[in-house]
Amino acid sequence: MIFFYYILSKIYAFIVFGWHLFFILNPASIYKSKIPVVSIGNITVGGTGKTPMTIFLSKLLTKKNISHVIISRGYRKKTRGLLEINNTTIEGLSPQQCGDEPYMMAKKLKNISVVVDHNKVRALKYVSQKIKPQIIILDDGFQSLRIKRDLDIVLVNSIYNQKDFNLLPLGKLREPVKNINRADLMVFTKTNLLKKGSGTLPIKEYMASQSCYRGPDIASETHSQALIYNIETKKLEQLKIDKQLYIVLGVCGIGDPYSFLKTSKLFFQFKESVCFPDHYNYTIKDLKLFFNLCYRYNLKYITTTYKDFIKIRPLYNKLGLFQIKLLVVDINIKISNQSVLENKIDSLLFVGKR
Repeated sequence: MIFFYYILSKIYAFIVFGWHLFFILNPASIYKSKIPVVSIGNITVGGTGKTPMTIFLSKLLTKKNISHVIISRGYRKKTRGLLEINNTTIEGLSPQQCGDEPYMMAKKLKNISVVVDHNKVRALKYVSQKIKPQIIILDDGFQSLRIKRDLDIVLVNSIYNQKDFNLLPLGKLREPVKNINRADLMVFTKTNLLKKGSGTLPIKEYMASQSCYRGPDIASETHSQALIYNIETKKLEQLKIDKQLYIVLGVCGIGDPYSFLKTSKLFFQFKESVCFPDHYNYTIKDLKLFFNLCYRYNLKYITTTYKDFIKIRPLYNKLGLFQIKLLVVDINIKISNQSVLENKIDSLLFVGKR
């Protein structure tokens, strides 16, 4: 089976090479926005923390009074065409209509437009003509070769190992690791989830040995808080944590379930956990399964991520079995050497004014 994956990865490498070569030979086909574009992407599939990083950057720009818009593909959204959402217009929509990650960003960010379209060039033109912000944040933009990015921020999950850095499907790489030299800034994420005393990051040492990136890098940590869904107010509230951990059923459908389970152990003890593929759309049947597991193990709580919560909540309200409480582990990130990132942003705006 490994040999079969190896052959497939070589075929995939050939396709990726051809795709990159096309844009090298046809630079006129690359769209250049008049507004600076900051891309937040990765070189591996899922689980690096792009959405928390996008939210962090948006809040940073807001603090600096820099107007901005987020563009996202809206993976697996059920509506067609372009959709502009924010924290007020989102109320009449569902995560399935917008895509779970754009919905989550619009929900968490106040008065920030998130433009959702699988055609990112069309979205860029719309933002440039209709909204005209100072900066455009391009979510998951590292592989968007049709678009000229003015600042490429690439996230690398610190808990990945050398085996993960093989091309799909043998590993997790979306393109050869040497291509990370296109990045302007690399962020090693989830560094606090590594074992204490591990010293330097193993994946950083591996990448240095491959001589694939010599630019600046910073690190980010994942910080979590526990919330409980109030069935009366229909809102999330801070959960009071006692000395004794809550015994729960864990549920998630994200790219890196390990990180969810790891951070959740600060607050909860898992009796059982159910993990689905990333961007999973839950059904009533799934909720009934969760409740049956809770009854079997005599559990009073289901714990999930914020990204999953926004999709589970409508079904939970519909079933009305509120004796089982819904808990949420919400993630925020903290960045070391934040000034490096801020200087990059300031440089973009300075160049734009010249």
